[in-house]
Amino acid sequence: ERNVNYKLGWIKTVENAVRISDCIKVCKEIADCVRVVANLEIKKCYLKNNKHEKATEKEGFVSVRIRSDDENSNIPEKDSKVAEEDQTIGSDFIDVDKSTVEVKC
Repeated sequence: ERNVNYKLGWIKTVENAVRISDCIKVCKEIADCVRVVANLEIKKCYLKNNKHEKATEKEGFVSVRIRSDDENSNIPEKDSKVAEEDQTIGSDFIDVDKSTVEVKC
């Protein structure tokens, strides 16, 4: 989904994310991570659990559902691959005041 954010449900912030696939990989390693919200212009992704709110418009963000919000089963691999190809994401950011995780390439 383009230009959307999902508030609340925050698990971790992925710093220095160059590709959405970096964030998807980290999310898949966390059992309750169901969604990635990314802004690659500022090289950050926000991993979300199923307690996130409904989508709101947020210019420059891309959201990828990794698992169903109702269960922890994986969604088809092709759905997350579509977002991995989009590398032109905007410049806004989400206020997060919790710990972060760094991705090293």
